[in-house]
Amino acid sequence: MRLNSNSDENVEIEIRNLIQNTEPSENNIDTSADIVSNMVPSEDSLSAKTDKTCIKLYLKNDTYRCTDVSVTKSHGKTFPKALGEQLIRELLSAYTVEEYIEKDGATVLNRRGSPGNWESFSDIMLGDMPVSKFGCIALNKNNVNFWFYDGIANVISKAMYLDDDIFSMTYTIISKENIREVIYTSKELERPLITMGIKATRVGGKDLNLVKYLNLTDVREKNYNNVNLNLDNNLYEELNLDEVAKLYNFKTTQGKRYFYTNIRAPSRDVNEILRRQKILFFFRRNNIGREFPDLLRIVKKVEREKISVNEIIVLCQILEKKDCLLNDVLNTAKKCAECDIDIVNEDIIVPLQTLDFTFATKEIREKIDFSLERVRCFNRYNERTEIKERRDMQK
Repeated sequence: MRLNSNSDENVEIEIRNLIQNTEPSENNIDTSADIVSNMVPSEDSLSAKTDKTCIKLYLKNDTYRCTDVSVTKSHGKTFPKALGEQLIRELLSAYTVEEYIEKDGATVLNRRGSPGNWESFSDIMLGDMPVSKFGCIALNKNNVNFWFYDGIANVISKAMYLDDDIFSMTYTIISKENIREVIYTSKELERPLITMGIKATRVGGKDLNLVKYLNLTDVREKNYNNVNLNLDNNLYEELNLDEVAKLYNFKTTQGKRYFYTNIRAPSRDVNEILRRQKILFFFRRNNIGREFPDLLRIVKKVEREKISVNEIIVLCQILEKKDCLLNDVLNTAKKCAECDIDIVNEDIIVPLQTLDFTFATKEIREKIDFSLERVRCFNRYNERTEIKERRDMQK
């Protein structure tokens, strides 16, 4: 559909239609191939059989053309440069984008960008949003080498640390630094990276070099200034931290895992330490955590498609307890000191209020027969979990 209005609202609607990536028909493919017939050569690389992870735009006389069927369907045969730049801003969140121009009678690549490396599109991309970055990850058991490139500052930062089995610290760095794209070698990282919602490409060991992979020049390198103190295995054992951890009783397996993660990488930020303490004191006022099994483990089983029917029922019934959990939290918050309310609101109450699992639980109940026997399975599962947690605390 040709864009007939220059209004921001219509532009946004058409861009959203594009991002949905409507499946093309044969007629559309033929039409899109004709669009650039007078502008580009007929090489396979510039034909309608464009790689779906790469959108190619052709700029001539302040007007864009494209062979991509979805772009053509949304914007017609041509669209103005202003709309093209807005498209590029949207597309670079998920796709590689290449812009071609006509030079000396030939069509040549003018600039190229990807979700984690805006490269020469930086002038379009810079605005209110944080700068997107590109990373590469090398994994040896749980030892992680993580490099990421800031295209605006032309700097590569390097972090080396010991991560847990769910890559908590890796996720923290990716989130904090707005890393949108990574390359990696270990298959073990595939699922976690997909779950983190970033574009991830597996490469061979010889290609795991940011400078060569991105063809960078005059780039500076520095160590990542992490607020956490990272301990290697030798120091961890010398400090006898495993024995120290055994002195504490944990209400939940989640809490125990979180403790072990943080004891390996203790924060050096006083404000962060105080924030954690206030949240800990908040949960000491009630037993909310005891009502829930190890949700993270269940979620990981969902990711790996190895979850059983009984565990799906467990997950469904837990999600249905969200409102009860929120009420308990609100009642507990009323007893908190006024100085702690902001932290509780920001970290616990507001996130819970924004969650709505109705669509998920409804779909589960439509597809699975919640017979009394299966409900009993859920109750027995909870009982076994509580018994195991009590035994762990007694050890």
